[in-house]
Amino acid sequence: MKTNRQEKQDFYSDSNTVKQYEELRFSNVGGQFVHKLEERLFRQCLERCEKKAAILDIPCGTGRMLPLILAKGFHVTYAADYSNEMLAVCQVSPLSKSVKLSKQDIYSTTFPSQKFSVILSSRFIFHCDDQDRLFSEFERLLTPQGYLIFDGLRWSPRTWTQLFSKTLGGDIYTNSDKSIHELANTHGFEVIDSKSILMFPSFVYNFIPSFLMRPLEWIESIWPSRFKTKTVWILKKYE
Repeated sequence: MKTNRQEKQDFYSDSNTVKQYEELRFSNVGGQFVHKLEERLFRQCLERCEKKAAILDIPCGTGRMLPLILAKGFHVTYAADYSNEMLAVCQVSPLSKSVKLSKQDIYSTTFPSQKFSVILSSRFIFHCDDQDRLFSEFERLLTPQGYLIFDGLRWSPRTWTQLFSKTLGGDIYTNSDKSIHELANTHGFEVIDSKSILMFPSFVYNFIPSFLMRPLEWIESIWPSRFKTKTVWILKKYE
């Protein structure tokens, strides 16, 4: 029987998954709203990073965050993913000439220790059933006082039902604020800030009619953070 890790690797290495990835998640008004909101939060986090030496985007997927990263003026930008199909999409983009792309297992990369001043890990931790191992690798890769930026799920109906599970890549895992603080403390990080976003799970926004998006944006702005589904975190590694 395959482990969760192997199932995820196989799913995101499948050519059909990759072909449908952007269209399934970000092609309509609701999906674009989610993308822009996530991008805005990641931009704010990147602007707080004092060190601009080398940044790693892992897993980079189809390169969704690379335009944002390259605009932030890091000296060197690395992007990595386990999926050859995802990397092939990145390589087609003109931006790939400004990025050092490589195939990597996020749990055990081939990069040397303390290689990066910033790591951005978008839409991954909630796929991870071995978060201690993941954070151990992040701790190894970051320089002292380096930054780790990622997003996690506070709650999701996909932990209660298998609906859409096969379409979206299998089991996912949620994190309370307490669990993130525990991971940070265990692996030598300080929590700098966090911000919760999205009233609904991100996939739901694909089904919201465009005429409802403007009033929904206003409701989002006043919706209590404790009831939102996703949190974007920025952590700083100790000396």
